[in-house]
Amino acid sequence: ITGNTVSFCAHDQDNHPDTFDGVGTKAIGLEFSEGCTVVGNTLSNIGQVLNEAGTPLVFANDVYALGVYGRNCEQIKVAENQIRVMQTVNNGIAAAVVFHAGSAGVTSISEYITVNDNLIYMDDANLRDRIGIGFFASDNAQTVGIRSSQVAGNQITGNSNPYINRPIVFTTGNFSTAVNAQYGGNITGITVQNNTLENFQSQGIFFDQSAAGNLVRANILSGIVIEGNTLVSKLTASLQSGIMYFVRGSVNFPAIVNGVQVLRNTIPRVFD
Repeated sequence: ITGNTVSFCAHDQDNHPDTFDGVGTKAIGLEFSEGCTVVGNTLSNIGQVLNEAGTPLVFANDVYALGVYGRNCEQIKVAENQIRVMQTVNNGIAAAVVFHAGSAGVTSISEYITVNDNLIYMDDANLRDRIGIGFFASDNAQTVGIRSSQVAGNQITGNSNPYINRPIVFTTGNFSTAVNAQYGGNITGITVQNNTLENFQSQGIFFDQSAAGNLVRANILSGIVIEGNTLVSKLTASLQSGIMYFVRGSVNFPAIVNGVQVLRNTIPRVFD
């Protein structure tokens, strides 16, 4: 999937089910895909449609705007794309690149996925820029995880207002329901390297396995390298951090952290 221009596409929805169709408007969508490349595309104004006079249509319900969305995929390359200005409506969420593992009825692992050298600029007029690049893995019955993947060389910038909530996130949460709808899982063999992140609100790089109340398996974070990234935020906010990982266990299911390296990152101004 290369060299395409996708812009001004949207549909509104009155709910947000955990299905491929239900997650929202997608410029490029992959489901149960393997060995695909998404390279050199230009994606812009996803979540917005113009009438014949060039005026944006007014939607009654929520619009979720996604640039590239992959569901239960492996061996995917997303590289050298320009993704600009996702537009949401009401309670929708804007996200440039999302991979989700789970809700497939079988074991589902997002693995061998590379998201490299993309230019992402977020500027949602509805102030719902939530995620630059996100990996999610959540299932209350089947084994899920994220492994052997890389996010490198991306430039992710938020407008000075609004800000991106989390430019890069890996989580055992569910994108459709809530990040904290977590049942446990394994995040292993991940490299986050040489990315430039500007104007974020919460965490610049976040590994989130924080919920413990619904665990049905252990939370494991292992073999992680976070190296050479530059993170700049001009926002003054509480509970803001450049790089954060949060792994939590329960009485029956432990939290295991092993081999996490945070090396040579530059965080010149997390707080203004």
